[in-house]
Amino acid sequence: MPSKPRLRSRIQAQSATPQGRRAVDVMLNLALAAITMLFVGLTFAYTFGRKLSDTWDAFALPKGFWASTAVLLASSYALHRAREAFQQDDARSLRRHMAFTALGGAAFLALQYFSWRQLAATGVEISGSPSGGYLYVISWLHAAHVVFGLVFLGVVWRQALHGTRDAVSGLMYFSDPAAGHRLQLLNTYWHVVDGLWVYLFLFFLFFHS
Repeated sequence: MPSKPRLRSRIQAQSATPQGRRAVDVMLNLALAAITMLFVGLTFAYTFGRKLSDTWDAFALPKGFWASTAVLLASSYALHRAREAFQQDDARSLRRHMAFTALGGAAFLALQYFSWRQLAATGVEISGSPSGGYLYVISWLHAAHVVFGLVFLGVVWRQALHGTRDAVSGLMYFSDPAAGHRLQLLNTYWHVVDGLWVYLFLFFLFFHS
């Protein structure tokens, strides 16, 4: 059986090319730029709509928005720790922090749902005032991107569980540049979506009325 350094070198030589990984990076960055422009455009439309509308209602943001923001930030930190665990070949920490990230993403969606229910209970409907309609649509669109992030996370997490089931598999998994690249892509996507929600939350907090 080859020594660990020789096996590690063999695995690295057989992994995806750096050129291919750079191409994927470019595509992801373009997609994230488009997503960012979408939400920035929606908030600009919200601002102009507020100035032009005679039926713009003021209402308090649901408390769930505060909690969901904290939960999403915590999940982003957990995913950052998962990437650190990968770099340190720490399988247990990797699996644990990816589980925390998934839990945080699911909790964020649950809190968003309860926030929408709270809005509806106070009379803020999507078909009511323009302010409520914008809030629903923008937060729904963001939640959809979180759902996609959870699907992406599920794929990477499943590969991590399979790749770290024993010592030999772990050696191959942690030696695979493609595995590290997938985790990096997931981190980039998740952090951008997290940052967009912080932007949206602060925007609604100060400009929703």
